[in-house]
Amino acid sequence: MSDFKISVTRLLAVEGGIVRDTDGITNFGICSKYNPGVDIETLTVKRAEDWYYDHYWLPMHLFSIARQEIADQLLDAGVNCGAETAIMMAQEAYNDLYPANALKVDGSLGAKTALVINALKFPRGYMNALIYHRVKHYLTIIEAHPEKSRDRVGWLNRI
Repeated sequence: MSDFKISVTRLLAVEGGIVRDTDGITNFGICSKYNPGVDIETLTVKRAEDWYYDHYWLPMHLFSIARQEIADQLLDAGVNCGAETAIMMAQEAYNDLYPANALKVDGSLGAKTALVINALKFPRGYMNALIYHRVKHYLTIIEAHPEKSRDRVGWLNRI
């Protein structure tokens, strides 16, 4: 099964350190605006890892994904796009490849979703489909909110 420590290490490499902007203070990708109970300025790597484990890894059921690269991609997408959106992208990517056995796109990584993702015979093709859905998500945001185009390079670099 996938290893949280590997996934979170990769995530923290793209999230960076302290940033102050219109959303307040962000540290290790955890933003004060959306997490008022977290002391962002004194956040340590260990506390950030624990936070991602409790708020993303466990609720998203990423521990049930066998392939590390898929778990990494889903954790990053969950943090950047929202957990439910990330799982919906995962389900849509599977459905693109296997429409005859389509999953219900419900944003929940349940037993069936995990089973079919773990049984993939062509994981590279699945990863490409998943990445396609992430890119499409970001471009849709930019189309609806042109001011967000400033985030395009950062969003696409993290995929």
